[in-house]
Amino acid sequence: MKVKIHVIVLDVMLPGMSGLELTRTIRRLPNQLLATTRILMLSARAGGEAIVEGLQAGADDYMVKPFKRHEFVTRVQAQCDLAMFSTNLQQRFQLSKSQVYYFVQAFNHLSARFMLPLARLDKNGRIR
Repeated sequence: MKVKIHVIVLDVMLPGMSGLELTRTIRRLPNQLLATTRILMLSARAGGEAIVEGLQAGADDYMVKPFKRHEFVTRVQAQCDLAMFSTNLQQRFQLSKSQVYYFVQAFNHLSARFMLPLARLDKNGRIR
């Protein structure tokens, strides 16, 4: 039985390897099991540069400590929902990677054109 991992929560400060490096390593894996897995990065480092660094490493969301438990639970749930949406989209419509790419491009274009308060999607359907 395969277990689907929807969300990985990582701290930037991990022993041995930083959370940023681990995120980059996960994103480079050819394994389809983790293709739609969302990564939520936690850090005590605040500020735009730290957040951008986390997102550029491949994190889907970034939370600065300290944070409220309710905010953490809400963000984890949102990432789970997005992971399941991406997985269901691919399975339900049996979309190839190129088809998902075109869907994502259309979504990004519409959200930018109409200035909708929606997040941007990357080529794998992950929120950017």
